[in-house]
Amino acid sequence: MVVTWFEQQIKKVNPQFEKPLNSEIDETGSQAKLKQTAEGESKPPPQTPPKKANTTKVDGIAWAAVFRSMSDQFTLSSEQLAKLLDAIPCHEWRTAVYACAVTRLHDYRNYDFIKHKMKHQEEKTYLYESFGILNVFNPHRPDGTYQLDLAKYEERMVCKMLCDLARQEGLNNMHEIKFNNSEVEKLTTDFIRTNIKNEGVFFGTYACPEDKIRTEFREQLG
Repeated sequence: MVVTWFEQQIKKVNPQFEKPLNSEIDETGSQAKLKQTAEGESKPPPQTPPKKANTTKVDGIAWAAVFRSMSDQFTLSSEQLAKLLDAIPCHEWRTAVYACAVTRLHDYRNYDFIKHKMKHQEEKTYLYESFGILNVFNPHRPDGTYQLDLAKYEERMVCKMLCDLARQEGLNNMHEIKFNNSEVEKLTTDFIRTNIKNEGVFFGTYACPEDKIRTEFREQLG
């Protein structure tokens, strides 16, 4: 329903949005009139191949423009926003719509859902650079793979929060650890104290078993 409503709004901005499948196909064959040749013979006109129908799913620019113009008039759930983003094919415009809508979510704990929808590293990089990793990192749902440049303040803060979570929920929750491209056997308090400072690149995957989750501590970080 939400997507349908926005399609109607987009059509007001862009009347060419999603033309009917056959709207651009030429009428030929039995429906065409016969043309008279110079000799008076009746021959059908030459057949022309039908034009390809517009199969673009959604005009991303139109989505973003419409959403910006009205995003302060409503609230919505992360599920509704996810459906909108699914309809937008371009990751730059998905990020633009997300940036407008995230402040309108009423289920605030789910604001980070977009990072789970990004399947390619370049999309995540674009999202983090344009919106800030602190704005899409959710301490209530920290599981995931991270590559963090400690020279950048926001990425350093995320790394410290992940290490704080690991201290509380279990250091073994951090897997596949690398620091400056060198493999680290396991996360320890000594490693955190020695290396998590103002430089270096930390790579790791955080995965916490459900029975180890410290909800109260996550609330504090959030």
